[in-house]
Amino acid sequence: MQNIKLFSLKILLVLILGILITYPTFYFQYKHYDINKFPQDVKKYLSIADNALDQNFVTLRPFRYRLLTPLIVGKLNFIPAYDTKIASKIDTHTQNIFFRFMLVNYIFLLLTFTLYFYFAHYIYNLNIYLSLLGGMFFVFSFACITSC
Repeated sequence: MQNIKLFSLKILLVLILGILITYPTFYFQYKHYDINKFPQDVKKYLSIADNALDQNFVTLRPFRYRLLTPLIVGKLNFIPAYDTKIASKIDTHTQNIFFRFMLVNYIFLLLTFTLYFYFAHYIYNLNIYLSLLGGMFFVFSFACITSC
C-alpha cells in the first residue's frame, strides 16, 4: 500500500512539473498562432470538429482516418474558451473550437510526457532525472513544438 501511494505521488508530481514547465508554450501557441498565415489543415479540422457526425466520411479524405481528436473536441463544447485576444482574426465560435483543440492536444502531450517518465523510470529503471530529461526532450522536440 505504501508503494502505491509513493508511486501515485511521484506520477502526480511529474504531471504537475510537466504542467509548470510546458504551460507557457501552450499559452504562447494559443495566443500567437495565426490560422490565416499558416492555415495548413487547421480550417478543415475546425470544420470537422464543428459538425463531425453530420459529414459523410468518404468526403473527408484524407481526414477520415484522423477523426479522434476532432470528435473529442466536438464533444467538449461545454468548455468555455480562454477569452483573450489572439493573433488569429477569427470569430468567437471558431476561437472556442481552436482553444478546445489546443487544450486536447496539450492534455495528450502531458499524458505522453507522464507515460514517457513512467516507462523510463519504472520499466527501464533509469534515474529519475534522466527520465524527466527524456520527457522534456520529447515535449520540446521540434515535432511537438510545431504540431501542438
